[in-house]
Amino acid sequence: MKKIALLLACSIAFADAGERYKDRMFDVSVERDVVYASGVKHLKKLNTISLGLLTYAIMNDGMPVYLYENETDLASVNLHMDIYKPKNDSVKKRPAVLVMHGGAFAAGSKNDYDQHSITYCD
Repeated sequence: MKKIALLLACSIAFADAGERYKDRMFDVSVERDVVYASGVKHLKKLNTISLGLLTYAIMNDGMPVYLYENETDLASVNLHMDIYKPKNDSVKKRPAVLVMHGGAFAAGSKNDYDQHSITYCD
């Protein structure tokens, strides 16, 4: 009878425990705008059609389209990422998950709430 009571007590104690990496167990700290690549060549100047489409997309809550003036006018830019880590987690060897926003390298950003990548990382 004592063994059954102990087993029942242990079952109740662990029933409320979350499963690591599946359930939300920790608050999250975020390190924003960490540079992960420098001097990356990026198309520099949007053409006038793209500027109009961009304005229209912003005003109508739509997806912007980026068309560039030419393929040779380049600027060097830094690429940034945000790093999300669990607070107060004692485990040091954790898996890393990379979440990249969509946009086919022509649109979108890491701060785009419509793509839910920020919600997923949090």
